[in-house]
Amino acid sequence: MKIFDMHCDTIEKIYHTSSQLYQNDLAIDLNKLIKGQVIGQCFAIFVPFNLNNLYNTCLDMINTFKKEINKNSNLIEQAFNYQDILEINKKSKIVAILTIEEGNVIENDLSRLQYLYDLGVRMITLTWNYKNNIGCPSIINQEKGLTKFGIKMIQEMNRLGIIIDVSHLSDKGVEDVLKYSSKPFVASHSNARTICNHPRNLSDKLIKKLAKRKCVIGINFYQNFVTKDKDNYIDKIVEHILHIVSIGGIDCVGFGSDFDGMDANKELQHPEDVNKIINKLISKGFSNEDIEKICYKNVLRIFKENMK
Repeated sequence: MKIFDMHCDTIEKIYHTSSQLYQNDLAIDLNKLIKGQVIGQCFAIFVPFNLNNLYNTCLDMINTFKKEINKNSNLIEQAFNYQDILEINKKSKIVAILTIEEGNVIENDLSRLQYLYDLGVRMITLTWNYKNNIGCPSIINQEKGLTKFGIKMIQEMNRLGIIIDVSHLSDKGVEDVLKYSSKPFVASHSNARTICNHPRNLSDKLIKKLAKRKCVIGINFYQNFVTKDKDNYIDKIVEHILHIVSIGGIDCVGFGSDFDGMDANKELQHPEDVNKIINKLISKGFSNEDIEKICYKNVLRIFKENMK
């Protein structure tokens, strides 16, 4: 089954090591993506909050991303618009989407969004785990939402065609995005709080609202956001999917693995292991059409509705 994954942290690992995208000891490399039938991968640029010169570090990491893509252009290409995605797929290559995790990299300068867009950034996670000038993360305070600057930022992202990502954002922040965004958006790597009571996961109330707005929630494979029971890990991932589908419908679920940004569970270490989830969904009676929506079609719709 084809997969389009909305989140991984592989580029950060490559940036800080001598690893190569083609083949490495990480969760993701090109060989593993091909074996896992991954047709599209969002590569997040994650710049740790405590660094100086966040913007310049972000640009350096983007340069690493582009070098790795260019070195392997026979297997993977960066997509800048929806038509690119279709054309790259026709060539049987992997689609690479450049994203940013932690909107604070623009260092309070909205004009930098245009340059990041020109480089191909097509999704930005507004916050990570620290409060910034955009909004407040879920692990700090669920009642604090977007700042005035944050509202301006998401409106500029709407204008440019950069997808808003509310993973890590507080409940109030997500409510604010629902209020001020003119386009559907994503929670690229978040799960259901009812199944695993962690502030990083989404409440049923928010799942319903996101589904109503045609947003997509990417199922996160990180153990702490899935379950405390390490022995029933795959079953619990499927339980998150079942719950979100029951609350929001089949059109609001995708995958946002968090590969290379987490300690991998032994049951799900590489993209090829996602087949274990798919097999469980089949056993639960999901149709092929519904599984295709979860695996890649819902994500493609979000890109089509946002990318110019």
